[in-house]
Amino acid sequence: MRQLLSATPIGGQTNAVTFPDAGRDANGNYVVTTNRVENGNQEVYAQRYNSSDQPIGGEFHVNQTTTNDQRFSEVAINSDGSFVIVWTSTQDYNFSQDYDVYARQYNASGTPISNEIRVNTQTEGRQQQPGVAIDADGDFVVVWKSDYYTFSPFAISGYSIFAQRYNASGVAQGSNLLVNPTQLDTWAHEPSVAMDDTGNFLIAWEKSTTQSGSHDGIGARLYSANGTPDGSDFQVETYTTGWQTVPVVVADVGGGFSVYWTGEGPNATSIYRQQYGLGAAPTDFGVSNATIAENDPIGTVIGDFGGVVDGDSGQAYSYSLVAGDGDVDNASFTINGSGQLLSAEKFNFETQDTYLIRVKVSDSGGFSFEKQFTITVTDVNDAPSLENGALIPPVYIAKDVPLTIFDSVIVTEEDGEFANSTLTLQLLNGAGNDKLELLDGFLVTVNTVDSTVSFNGTVVGTYSGGTGKTALTISFNSEATDAAVNLVLAAVRFSNSSSSPTAYTRSVSVQLTDGSSSHLVSPAMLASIQVSNVPVVRSVPATTNYQLGSTLFVAPSGTLADGGGNFANSILTVRITNAGATDLLTVAGRGLVTFNSGDGSITYKGTTVATLTGGQGTTPLSIAFNGNGTMESIQAVLRQVTFSNTSQTLSTDRKLAIQLADGSASHALSAVVTQTIQIDTTPVLRGIPTSYNSRAGASPVGLLSGITVADGGNQFAGSSASIQLINGLTGDLLTLTSKDNVAIDTGDSSIRFQGVLVGSFTGGTGSDPLLITFNGSANLAAVQAVLRRLTFSTTGAVGDRTLRVTFSDGSSNTSAAANQTVHVLA
Repeated sequence: MRQLLSATPIGGQTNAVTFPDAGRDANGNYVVTTNRVENGNQEVYAQRYNSSDQPIGGEFHVNQTTTNDQRFSEVAINSDGSFVIVWTSTQDYNFSQDYDVYARQYNASGTPISNEIRVNTQTEGRQQQPGVAIDADGDFVVVWKSDYYTFSPFAISGYSIFAQRYNASGVAQGSNLLVNPTQLDTWAHEPSVAMDDTGNFLIAWEKSTTQSGSHDGIGARLYSANGTPDGSDFQVETYTTGWQTVPVVVADVGGGFSVYWTGEGPNATSIYRQQYGLGAAPTDFGVSNATIAENDPIGTVIGDFGGVVDGDSGQAYSYSLVAGDGDVDNASFTINGSGQLLSAEKFNFETQDTYLIRVKVSDSGGFSFEKQFTITVTDVNDAPSLENGALIPPVYIAKDVPLTIFDSVIVTEEDGEFANSTLTLQLLNGAGNDKLELLDGFLVTVNTVDSTVSFNGTVVGTYSGGTGKTALTISFNSEATDAAVNLVLAAVRFSNSSSSPTAYTRSVSVQLTDGSSSHLVSPAMLASIQVSNVPVVRSVPATTNYQLGSTLFVAPSGTLADGGGNFANSILTVRITNAGATDLLTVAGRGLVTFNSGDGSITYKGTTVATLTGGQGTTPLSIAFNGNGTMESIQAVLRQVTFSNTSQTLSTDRKLAIQLADGSASHALSAVVTQTIQIDTTPVLRGIPTSYNSRAGASPVGLLSGITVADGGNQFAGSSASIQLINGLTGDLLTLTSKDNVAIDTGDSSIRFQGVLVGSFTGGTGSDPLLITFNGSANLAAVQAVLRRLTFSTTGAVGDRTLRVTFSDGSSNTSAAANQTVHVLA
């Protein structure tokens, strides 16, 4: 890519015969703009032509504002055929009033891609004589003459040249630029502009006589693509005696610009040209070093860019990472202001050992050159590492199973040097009875006779030590692999041989020394072990489900532990923190456990071990064990603790709390274990006999006289019941009969309870179900009373019938079906 360095004249001022054709795209197509008078106002129109000068489509209207005159249009066309049109707009019909400059963009098909854009921000005075140029990306610049700029500090009003840059989307880039800041050049006019493919642009204009000699001359100023001027404005012509007027700027095909103008020369008036060339771009550069060692920190200086090959001397250079071929890994590096390449990440040779970047060098004149570099990561013998250090401190209970410590830790050795490595584990503050030991684990087998450890059937090492503060050392042989080392570490356990270990937190460290000749050692990982001598209650479900009318075992798999082994004379307490009056906690008494509700005594294997008190309503259940209490017996009793409630409408979940106080002098307390007893809101039917006898032709018999209904949500209002003879025959009849507080009206099928309408019924013949629908006045008493008035009679055949009953509460929760066999006898 070539960029403008500076406006350097190429040769002297020369005669030119014709102006170049700068209005065509790459295919030779061009656009012509003109004015047309409509309704007394001038309007801007345009017509596209092909390379054979034939019209493409019809003439089209450019300006959208049609008030007063729109005229003095100019067009700039891109190589792809897209173009921009600019013009002067008068705000009223009096020429002495304000003018503005407008622009509009079109694509290569002649379709507008923008509305008209007012270019000038200064709206007072006349903004006129617009010009426009466009680059290869569609960015464009508009220039114009303004008569409302006051030169400070002289306060001389006159004409000045302004410019405004736009990107290809028609968005203004920066603000209006004052092109000719020279204070005494007060009559600048006739501006012209051209852009090269990279966006650099040159503006030329007709200057006042005060700046050019005895007559008007040509001024110019060069700008880079970002709108930065390359120095101040300068004079174009070299012959200043006569008039020099109407400049036209053209971007030359080979690079650079040419300014054309009409001028009075030494011999005659003619068209003149002054050409301005480009400087040279760099052609190569390098970097002092292109390697970095793996694991070097972020920000490591890799090398210095330099050695630029450039045809222009005395240049300063800057370097940047750019997009393009070879930019794959640009994000992994940065370049500072001193031209140094720095790492932006920590590299890992085993993951990736080469990186590609693309770098641009730019000289002080704006020329640049881009080049791809390969950065190599060198291998370093890495020390092993231990990952997942956020270990949750495990709790060890005396007499409990040995405790896993490092089963979630991952040992990594990027160079794979696990063979002949060594794991060292040590209790930094261990007590005499503490022990780190290897036990059999997944694919790991420990031989306590010869102190060898095997992985998947192959001996991979030996172990020693581990008691008290003596380190447990596991020395691996040449058979050790990544998987072997990791799973052996996971098989390490902590235990204490005392029945009452000193309760404090142990710190355990682990390190791996790799099997390389350097014997690199990983950073130590620390873990904590909380050793406790207080009792612990375990394996109690956090949530259970209670169905009304049933009995719930709250901890059927509960387990206990006590650091001191003090189970004799311990106390087990179970309470409901939000208990109701009808709640009951007790001990079921089955299997090896018996409970005497008369004196509250509990036996285990025939021996009295405890006494039970409380458990009703809000009173906690307390089970006080005597000297015969053992972990085995207390655990068995815990598993027999039950919850029940006599209410048929219980709806509030219960919160249970279990705690064990051991039999030590201080009665050390376990942590409270909680459980939520969720009340099942599914209705429950009970009290339905499994069979009933009836005779064909006999009087109706009641089938559900003892039925009870329980609903955890107490949703009896709006409930319903379905009672059906699944294999009912012709002559079979299910119906409701009036009795006591229930009144049945067979005329309108209504049901009343205690004089209040509570529902209605339909069906009941043959296998057609009897459907009972309760209204909002129904309650538990009404529903049970009505269901108890169900009768069956038949004139049909002798044989068994199957009665099925379901109940749906007001929330559409449906009970399990209750079945009854009705024996129809002769």
